[in-house]
Amino acid sequence: MAGEKVYHSAATAAERKPFVVSMGNVAASGGYYVAMAAEQIFVDPATVTGSIGIYGGKADFSGLYEKIEVGKELYTRGKYAGMLTNTRPFTDEEREKYHSHLKSFYGHFVDLVAESRNLPQDSVDCMSRGKVWTGREATVRGLADQTGGIKQALDYLANELGFEEYRVEILPRKRPWFIAPKIPFLGSLVSILTGRQEPSEVIPSSLPISEEESVFARMPFDIDIR
Repeated sequence: MAGEKVYHSAATAAERKPFVVSMGNVAASGGYYVAMAAEQIFVDPATVTGSIGIYGGKADFSGLYEKIEVGKELYTRGKYAGMLTNTRPFTDEEREKYHSHLKSFYGHFVDLVAESRNLPQDSVDCMSRGKVWTGREATVRGLADQTGGIKQALDYLANELGFEEYRVEILPRKRPWFIAPKIPFLGSLVSILTGRQEPSEVIPSSLPISEEESVFARMPFDIDIR
């Protein structure tokens, strides 16, 4: 449900403005689901992505409740209203019903990927079922478009919009008025308490990599030890 809500918001935004995805270290399962709203997907060679699948179940605490002598009374209205209760296991009929839900959700995921990536459904199904791919493998299989990071994604957008130059601003730019810029420890403490982040430069999250070179990775922040 969370992935569907984020995807819906991203798809709505993509109807009004260019929408490009740059994947970092991990963008799999729900992260990949959300990326289906993008017109282009950029990945690092070692990005963990894919994992097109779904699983589910429930916890059965009936043995625990019996051991600690806790009783729970369940009042339901409807044949499957108590299907997910943790006071007993699934019945055979409930298990079949729940499995049909999972199959339906999985089919929706596969259909979404097939439509968004312009791939045959049977091909997407073969690449799905929870399989995880690196960014390089995903690009070869059509699950992503290009190898690159945030810088490459921004360059792509600028080129599509016809901009020769662009500038990136990280917000919020203002520090709290009561924090002196010369007291980094106090500023960090307030940032933690208030959730405010200091401005920083946008640095490419990946480097161009050839087949002969090793994979490079860069953290999205710098560590300054004093």
